[in-house]
Amino acid sequence: MEINRKAHVSDATLIEFAGKEIDFLPKDLSKFTFFDPDLNQQKLDLLKTTYESALTYGTDKTQLGVLRGLTENLSAEFKNCISIFKDIRYFALKKFINSPATLKELGLNSYRIARISQPDMVLFMYELANTAEKYKTQLMAAGLKESVITSIKPAAIALEKCNVTQEIGKTGRSVKTEDRVLLLNTMYDILLDFSEAAKMVFAGDPLSRSKYILPYSSRIHKEKVETPKS
Repeated sequence: MEINRKAHVSDATLIEFAGKEIDFLPKDLSKFTFFDPDLNQQKLDLLKTTYESALTYGTDKTQLGVLRGLTENLSAEFKNCISIFKDIRYFALKKFINSPATLKELGLNSYRIARISQPDMVLFMYELANTAEKYKTQLMAAGLKESVITSIKPAAIALEKCNVTQEIGKTGRSVKTEDRVLLLNTMYDILLDFSEAAKMVFAGDPLSRSKYILPYSSRIHKEKVETPKS
């Protein structure tokens, strides 16, 4: 789903402007209310609420930074699984070079598929843990360290956990981004109401009028939000 940001400026600029308006408005609110009864204390209170919420929400870049951290953790665990398998493969080939069936059992064929997908790698490592345990004596006789064999299942668990956490993070970011844009759009609507009214209320007072005129560029910013799949 694609959500249009109503503001034509950055989130930070809009939030900063809202903070200034909240300081200015108590002094001039009666003038706005006299001109337009809808521009009242209730409207100012809503502006304060959205402003305070926006300060705690953070930007999409913040959420993206969190997701990048999760991705880095997942990548590290994935690389660890690959490293473990390469050790297994080396000694499996050394011990079972003349037994294709055993090599297949130890994942030498299915690895090519597993290495391109985190979920497939998770299943692959769980299966490898069982098979390596089955051939533990022969593999260790060929030189494989026992610690490599015992590390397979924990590596599978760690990879599975990171993969799930990242997927939850992706969904969470989509929801938070959508909520943040809707919140900022509400703030923008309120500021725009005061901005438009200020042109009339302070028609003969350029200095006072300028305090309430929204800063903007000619571009409409868009944010793409992926709707979480059920």
